[in-house]
Amino acid sequence: VALTISRSLETTGLLSCLDGWMYLSESQRRDIVSLTEADARAIAEARGAARFILGSVSLEGDSISATLALHDSRDGSLVDQRSHIEARSQASAGQVGVRAFTGFLPSLLDPGRPQPDLSIVVDRDQAAVATWIRGERLYRDLQFDSAYVLLRGAVRIDSLLIPAALRGAQAAKWAHDGIQTDTLLALAVRHDSLLTPEQVHIAHGLAAHYRGDADAAVGRFRQALELRREWPEAWTALGETYFHLLPEETDGYLLAEEAFRESFRLDPGFEPPLIHLTQLEVWNGDNGEAGAFLSQVRESRADSSTILWLELLTSCARE
Repeated sequence: VALTISRSLETTGLLSCLDGWMYLSESQRRDIVSLTEADARAIAEARGAARFILGSVSLEGDSISATLALHDSRDGSLVDQRSHIEARSQASAGQVGVRAFTGFLPSLLDPGRPQPDLSIVVDRDQAAVATWIRGERLYRDLQFDSAYVLLRGAVRIDSLLIPAALRGAQAAKWAHDGIQTDTLLALAVRHDSLLTPEQVHIAHGLAAHYRGDADAAVGRFRQALELRREWPEAWTALGETYFHLLPEETDGYLLAEEAFRESFRLDPGFEPPLIHLTQLEVWNGDNGEAGAFLSQVRESRADSSTILWLELLTSCARE
């Protein structure tokens, strides 16, 4: 539900939402009931968030419901609370959560700001949206093979779920499936009117990157960052272009490393930058830092092939 809310907000360009799971302790993850409002507030304050949300999802018979509580990070006070319930045959858990969340928008947006259009999430085929979000989760956890299969499946269910096509192209690239990369990215570019302005720059930037046009790719990714400076995905895409296409012209990968570190700083739950950060530390001769990044990759649910490759890389450098 948290990831669906976050992705739905990305389609508006108005608000950013971080999934708090990455910031919980191991004991809190094992027993989520132990997470107190004070704990959640401390996490939100540390991340510079103005608000934080706690909530629950319930399944009862044929119905699914979500109850969300919006708190102010300054003093922990309850700003608003919303619930939504629907038949499980009509909506996914994520869609139910987003519909509950929409009640918070007047409290979150500046007065007079028009309500954002979240139809790309709430009004699409429920199976397609659920499959898309599962693919997003796997992508963030470095499970690229499984992610692109799910994301491709979401697009097969709903061919105009363009954010899923865009992410699917990225996952297919990591999974070394060039045909699916080209097919899904072409779909995203062809229907870029269904993306936000910054997502349009990402789509066209990726297209330029994959055809080897480094200058055009960098230009597009920097335009995306002008629209949304604190966007981990744009920083990662920029770093990828410096890393793969412009290493000799960017001071020994320095610009790539800066971009990857900024992406990871903004959202530690978005883990693709970890792969290249591990490589860069090996090449910098810092085996300790490389090992620390590798440990984070191991703690994720990354594909075994990714872990094995990085283990070989770090062990060869160390020995």
